This record gives sequence, C-alpha cells and structure tokens, in this order.
Amino acid sequence: MKVRSILTLLFIANIFSIYGQTFLDQDIDEDEGSIKETIRFSEKNPPTEEKIKNLNPSTTKQISVYLNEVKSIPASFWEIKNVLGLKLNIKDLVAIPNEIGNMKQLRSIDFNCDSLKALPQGFGNLTNLEFFEIRTNVDTFSFPNSITNLDQIINIKFIANNLKKINGPFLKSKETKYLTLRCKSLTTFPKNIYQFKKLKEAKIRGSFYEITSDIKNLKSIKKFIIHIFGENLIPFSEDIFDFPLATTYILSISKSKNLPKKIINLSSVVKFELNVEDLEELPIGIGNSSRLALLGISSNKLKQLPAELSKLEKLSHLELGLLQGKTIPKFNFESNSLIRILIWGNKNSPGNSISLNHFPNLKRLELSYVNMKLEDFSNCKILETIGLFGSNWTSIPKGLLGFKSLSHLSLTASKIENLPSFIDQFNERLTIILDANPVSKKSNEIDLSNVKAKISF
Repeated sequence: MKVRSILTLLFIANIFSIYGQTFLDQDIDEDEGSIKETIRFSEKNPPTEEKIKNLNPSTTKQISVYLNEVKSIPASFWEIKNVLGLKLNIKDLVAIPNEIGNMKQLRSIDFNCDSLKALPQGFGNLTNLEFFEIRTNVDTFSFPNSITNLDQIINIKFIANNLKKINGPFLKSKETKYLTLRCKSLTTFPKNIYQFKKLKEAKIRGSFYEITSDIKNLKSIKKFIIHIFGENLIPFSEDIFDFPLATTYILSISKSKNLPKKIINLSSVVKFELNVEDLEELPIGIGNSSRLALLGISSNKLKQLPAELSKLEKLSHLELGLLQGKTIPKFNFESNSLIRILIWGNKNSPGNSISLNHFPNLKRLELSYVNMKLEDFSNCKILETIGLFGSNWTSIPKGLLGFKSLSHLSLTASKIENLPSFIDQFNERLTIILDANPVSKKSNEIDLSNVKAKISF
C-alpha cells in the first residue's frame, strides 16, 4: 500500500510537460506542423463519407480527430492524410484496421477502448508518432513486430489492469522520456523498457516476477515510481537503489526479503517513499541522500528510524504509515530541519508513545490513532498545527497555552468531555476542532461569549 494513498495530506510534486498531453485541442502555429482544429464525431454526429471527404482538403491544414462511441468507422476514414492527433473512445472496438498506417503524419494517438486486443502491422508506419496512449481491459494484448520501427515516441502510456500477457515486442523507442505502465496483473516485465536510456520519468505497476539488473541502464531517470503486487517477485539486485539523478523515488512491494539491504546511490533524491508490509529496518545508506526533504515509510513491523537520519540536514517532512502495525518505531535520530511529522495509524494502533522533543523546529504534528501525551512534544514550542485524530485525550491540557505560534488544534474523534476553564486564554488566531467528541456546544459548561479562539464542535 502506498504511503500517499494512506496519508492524504502528502504533498506531490507534479512535473508537467507538453508531452504529457495529447495533441488534441491544441491551437499551435500551422507553420510548425501542429494542429489548428479538432474534429469530433459521436453516435449523434457519425463520420459519414461526405464528412470524411471534407477532411481531405487540398490545403496543408492539419487536424486532430476525436471519435467518441461511434457505431462504425468508414474505410475511407483511414485515408485521411492530414491528421496529427487521433483519439478513440470506443468501448467495443476490438481491432484497429491495418490502414491506420496511411496516417503517416500522426504524432499523437490516444485510444481508450476497453475491448482493444491488438495493433495491426501497419501501425509500424507511424514513424512520426511522439505520444502513445492506450487504455484497454483485455487479458491479452498483441503488438506487431513493426512496432519497433517507432523510435521517436517521447511519451508512452499503456494502461491495462486486467492484462496477463503481451504478445509480440513492446515499444522500443530510443527517444522515450516518459513512461506509464499500469498492468496490475502482468507478471512479465517488458524487456524493451531496459533500453529506454533517455527515460526521465517511470510510473510502473504490475505483478512482475522479476526486474533484472538491466534496470541499471536507466541512469537518466529523475522520477521513479514502481508498485509491484503479489509475493512471487525474485529479489532485486542492488541496482534498484542506484539512480544517481533521481529526485523522486517511490518503491512499493510486499516482502522485505526482496529488498537490497543497502542503498547504492540515491544522492539526488528529494522525495523517498518505501512501502513494504513487513519492513523492519531501513536500507543502510539512506543517510547519504543529502538532498532528501520528504521521507515516507509504510510498514507493519518497522522497529526504528536509524541514527543515520541525523545526517539529513534538509529533511523537512517525515510521514509514517503504520498500516496494521502494533508499535510506533523508535526515533533514534535528531533533526533541526524537520518541520512536519505525520503518523497514520489505525483503530488497532499502539498504546505506546514516543518523544519528539529532539525536533525543536517542528511546526506541524499530525497523528491519526496514535497515543501521544503533551510531554512527548512539550519542547516543540513553535508548533503551528497539532492534529490528533482519534487520540485518547479526555481534556485539553493547559500546557498548550505555552505554544504561542499554535493556530490550528484538531482533536477530532478524541474523548474530550468538556472545555477547560482556561479556554478564554487562547488567542484569536487559534482554531480548535472538536468534531466527534463527547463534548458539544450544548453539553459544554463553559460560557463561550468571551472566548477568542474559534471552536468547532
């Protein structure tokens, strides 16, 4: 399970590129060979022969075409010469005609077709293709041998969560920089991906048995996100932890036995997430990632956060998912840079608490179903946000008056029975959230007319 799916407040750095879009709906200068118009067809506006004839002008006007749940596509459609972008949203479409190879100007294809099982041999004629996206729900998909002719594709998205087998070669483009492969049921990792030497971003999901040491070929990667389901994975080589240019690194697997014990080179990583159900300790060497700012760990059995984390002078965010874990790991490190700690437990989470007093610059503390006493963070005087969801607090401690920077106190789903007599001493900047507590506006015994803080029941 990913940390980000558990920790809903996780900040995500999104890298945006023109190649992350289709060329549909673009309005770019015609002299640059780009699209000036998008033509849309649907069940109510079908692609008739007459309409298609009008799309083959004698001019050099270039277009994109969107076919949305049309009942049929005339053969003449595939003879249109001036199409740069082609988007198909046809649920029952099983095959693409070989004549698609006549659309040699195509730069972008986006096929959202649940029943699509194969691409034709003629697809290999589309040598100008730069953006490739296919979404399908079949269990077997066939690529033609000619697919390897397409060596200019910059962005590849192939999403088929029910896919168990790929027939023929996967794409093999020497220019690919962005890859999204989401095939949750696929067990064989496409070997051609190891040849994407210009790859900058990889987002991969599958039930792969093996990712070989050839992964070391992808040294240009800056964003590496991989989620492997199931328990049949052959242990990784150390190369899985050797991406010196990667700034974002997220790895999710089921068993820690498949994980190398040592990090080779993640010297550029800024965001590092490791999601392993039975992980007991972090790989050695994480303290050498000197640029690391966000560390996210999700595990049931993590025993400690090691002392070498003290070396991370830029570490500002720590996010910890306990899943079904019974014990909060020991924090065996100190940090002056850490400003946010988020620990997400569950209703069966531990009764133990830990001291956070060695993080003096902490500004945000957000805990869910984690027992924490005020003395566990009493030295964190510049805290601005304290969120204790599902805590065992029965009252608001007076010691919080000493937190002069505090602007948000959330005790949702805790056990607060009444407001304290000193509630009027909190300043007007503070918002107190007491949703789903025994106390309510009606049951409260304190006069709120002179209370400056904003209180929500």
